[in-house]
Amino acid sequence: MILLEELDALRREMGFVDNAVVSLVLARMEVARRMGGVKKAAGLPVLPEGFTLEKALQARREKARAVGAGERDEAVVASVFAVLVQAAVDVEEGLQK
Repeated sequence: MILLEELDALRREMGFVDNAVVSLVLARMEVARRMGGVKKAAGLPVLPEGFTLEKALQARREKARAVGAGERDEAVVASVFAVLVQAAVDVEEGLQK
């Protein structure tokens, strides 16, 4: 029974982390909308010169490594940010139209 109690506690903890992730993703998307609005008002392109998705993802991998992530976790971070960065670009491009 102790193991089941521990599993329940871990599930609650995972739920807490999931809620935090959802809140942070929504906050990031709001920042992307505001950035897109500023760029549009200033006549700036959505993507800065020299931007590549690979450079952006490598920077996130390095941040993950700096806080102790292993290779597998770095790959997860890169995968998550691939979606987040593309979503932000899509939002900003939508505001340019």
